[in-house]
Amino acid sequence: MSDAPSPTSPTPDAGQLRNVRLAAVVTLLILASPFAVLVIQETLAPVLAVILALVLAGPYIVLVLRLLRPRQGAFRQAEGAGLAGLLLSGLLAALILTLTFSPGDGWRKWELWALLGGYSFLAWIQWVLYRNARRIQESLWLELSQKPKWGGSTVLHFVYYFALLLLMGVAVPSLIRSPMAANEVTAIGALRSLQVAARTYQEQFKNGYPASLATLLPLPRGTQASCTAADLIDHSLASGQKSGYRIEYRPGPAIEDPPAGCPPGVKSYTITVQPLRYGETGMRSFFTDETRVIRSTGDDRAATTADPPIL
Repeated sequence: MSDAPSPTSPTPDAGQLRNVRLAAVVTLLILASPFAVLVIQETLAPVLAVILALVLAGPYIVLVLRLLRPRQGAFRQAEGAGLAGLLLSGLLAALILTLTFSPGDGWRKWELWALLGGYSFLAWIQWVLYRNARRIQESLWLELSQKPKWGGSTVLHFVYYFALLLLMGVAVPSLIRSPMAANEVTAIGALRSLQVAARTYQEQFKNGYPASLATLLPLPRGTQASCTAADLIDHSLASGQKSGYRIEYRPGPAIEDPPAGCPPGVKSYTITVQPLRYGETGMRSFFTDETRVIRSTGDDRAATTADPPIL
């Protein structure tokens, strides 16, 4: 049987056809966006991203191309895609909504609401796709043998949707956390740099540890390093803020006998680095002192000497 409508069949309603095409294109963009983000963040090779997008979003690529010409098969495919997407994204939205009221789920609540909004929007787009494709089929194909039906297209899209949404459910939290993980690595690196600078200052100037981070700053042009301008850190470390973290240096008691011409250094120090916005710029706070052991906590507070050391 020919896939095209017979000459006597009415043409698709222009508004419904536009909605079907728009919903298909929007869905394709939604399905492709996680792969684009992964490539931008350099966590996925572009070639692999294209292959995964072609495999998992393949049915929608075909659907968008088929909808360029109004054929029965395209509307049947759109109906199946919309029904499968509506069921799965709606189910996931309901599950996420339940989790937002469940304590101890391990995710930040704003992340759950972001996922809920995304899945709810996808479910609505799929409803538009399904309902308009269904109406077009009902208006175009009036014979019993050509009535709209749920067949292989729905099952195929259900399988594809399940695989893709499962991937998104795993990837989205990782994408949200990856910038925070990078910030945490930078924060630990800043602590290690400050540890080395403090120890170098102690050994080089015999003045204890620095009384402030300003003591470690680069020296003026044309002068030599001294106990007041040790040239051991850059301005970004001394600024008190780096990569979404706040750096705080607390000097201990002053030494009794500083070298001539030097303001007294200190016998001990503590350094804490804490996220500027907990859960957004970082999930852990860090602490160190003259023992050079770095400790951390996942609580929304400054780390202390009582917290466990990092490995």
